[in-house]
Amino acid sequence: MAPPLRSATFGESLLSPSVPGPSCAPSRGPTTILCSSLSKERKKLARVLKSHRKQLERLSVSRADSPVLSELLTELRELRSNLEGRRGTVILKDEDSDSDSDEEEDTCNVLTASALIEQRVAKLAAQAAARRVKGQPASPAPPATSSSEVATTMVVSGRNGQTELAVPSPPEGWDWDEEEFREARFEGTGGRIMVCQGSKCQHKGASEVLRAVSALAQGNAAIEVVPCKCVGRCSSGAAMRVRPAGAPCATYTELRPAQLPAVFEAHFAPPHEPAPDAPAPPTPVACCQECRHDHAIDPLPAALAHDHHHAPAGLAAADPHSKELAAAFPNTAAVLLQ
Repeated sequence: MAPPLRSATFGESLLSPSVPGPSCAPSRGPTTILCSSLSKERKKLARVLKSHRKQLERLSVSRADSPVLSELLTELRELRSNLEGRRGTVILKDEDSDSDSDEEEDTCNVLTASALIEQRVAKLAAQAAARRVKGQPASPAPPATSSSEVATTMVVSGRNGQTELAVPSPPEGWDWDEEEFREARFEGTGGRIMVCQGSKCQHKGASEVLRAVSALAQGNAAIEVVPCKCVGRCSSGAAMRVRPAGAPCATYTELRPAQLPAVFEAHFAPPHEPAPDAPAPPTPVACCQECRHDHAIDPLPAALAHDHHHAPAGLAAADPHSKELAAAFPNTAAVLLQ
């Protein structure tokens, strides 16, 4: 419901152009924007304008003075221009209508952060098994996110002596190092991350998730972090939507700060190039049936190249009669080529 209009305030603001009216006041500090589609934003704007139009109709029926109507009409035009400008700047910031369409929101892959980590662990295990089959060294597994060592009990002194009390362990996934997050680098494609800051997500740690996401993206200029009013998954919060450049979007729920590096690796890390196949062993040179007997009596070194008559390649290039010499004196030919 729009606030009631006051003609005196509007008249004072409109008579002095240098002083902006209440609707044109600039925002103070970072604000939470609506991360919805353009059609939804237009519907919200239409409802606001409709409420003001009804107020103007009531004033015209009550035969209000024409200066008051003129001021209200001017204020309505300014309100409409201001709303369209601010919402249009936020929604169409990248001039990419496809990224903000309803169809793309419906096709965003939705999964929990723990499910993403399980998929990545299974993928790395399959790649390691394939490398073991090929005889290649397996890539190192991702470090496990283990909670830091904390005390489980504490001793309290009182009048009746000392009492040992149990200390509840911190929730899993909420222990993270801010300095380590700020030093992380992701050299792949950039994109936008929209972190839900709705009331339901706030109760589930959305503020801490936003702080962790901002720390991870601090050293990566291509990654933009935007706090949003809602991404449509507040019942399974904390939630956020990832829109990598040139890739499908994804919405993650039940987020914890310790799980965010895996999300960044999945969307913003450069693709890993497959390791080259191990070189195949050299194919042994086949011998004919009649010269196998000569090898058994007087074998040549295995590294020497030879033709059908087992003449060494070095002798054949230096002397046209090397074949006859090698056949007559096999031991001498082997010594010369060493």
